[in-house]
Amino acid sequence: MKKKIIITLTTLVLILGGALTFNKMSEKDMSEVRLIEVNNETITDNLKFEGIVKAKNIYSLYKKLPLSISEIKIRPGSKVKKGEEIITFIGTGGEEDYTSQNSEVYIKLEERKLDINSEERRLTELERREKVVKFELQNANKNAKTMKKLLEEDGVSSIEANKYITNASLKDLEYNNVMKDIYLLKEGLKIKKQKYKNDLSEAKSNLVALEDGIITKVFAEPGMKVVPGSPLVNFASLKSGLEITVLIPIYQSQGVGVEDKAIITYKTSRGEQKYSGNVKAISNTAINIKEGNRDVKYITVTVS
Repeated sequence: MKKKIIITLTTLVLILGGALTFNKMSEKDMSEVRLIEVNNETITDNLKFEGIVKAKNIYSLYKKLPLSISEIKIRPGSKVKKGEEIITFIGTGGEEDYTSQNSEVYIKLEERKLDINSEERRLTELERREKVVKFELQNANKNAKTMKKLLEEDGVSSIEANKYITNASLKDLEYNNVMKDIYLLKEGLKIKKQKYKNDLSEAKSNLVALEDGIITKVFAEPGMKVVPGSPLVNFASLKSGLEITVLIPIYQSQGVGVEDKAIITYKTSRGEQKYSGNVKAISNTAINIKEGNRDVKYITVTVS
């Protein structure tokens, strides 16, 4: 006979309270399942276990600039929506406030802006130089062509003709070098401008959720200065789903199979919320856990 498995989630990483029911019944049957606690001496259709809920995808959120934290708006365990503010920073309310409250960041950005302006002036000079060199190259090529023709007709000496031919070759090399400098300068400016734009936006923006999820840990506090690249919060994505890890004694594991349907019940202050899931993995090896004076073998079951 197929066993129904009730899993009470007593230790949760992301969501507090809950229970999980394994079965292969229809949705109609599932709505009639009741939670029944059992002991080792009683054989029933329902078994109760403890489990842990965690997100499949957890990553850190951070800032790239050393801003000062104003307020932590979201606490660990809180669910947030995409775009919702998590941490606010001093001086992100406007240009005047930003420049006065984040002088270190502002000075560095201003230095980079001046560097970009200097590079743009250099580019303008190179582009002007390119036009001059191009004109000189065209004239040098015309003169070289004329001298080659005269040389063929014995109108000039080879020494005189080679002087013009060599000059044309040097002008061609000079022109190619100028064009190369222009290309490299343009590419470098493109990168610098994009980085400046990104950092300026970063300096004026607060830390927000990139997607719907749950804040699992907060590493910051008000008044603290951010270390660029260091985690400020750990964020659990809800888009990739949640997993429940359950330890089941081997002697109670018969009837649990991969792809079995599951009912997950979360108990919150607003009441119970039920979701559906499936058994995704069952460990091939058992682990020993000492319970009193005896060792009990458990297998690990993962529910998605």
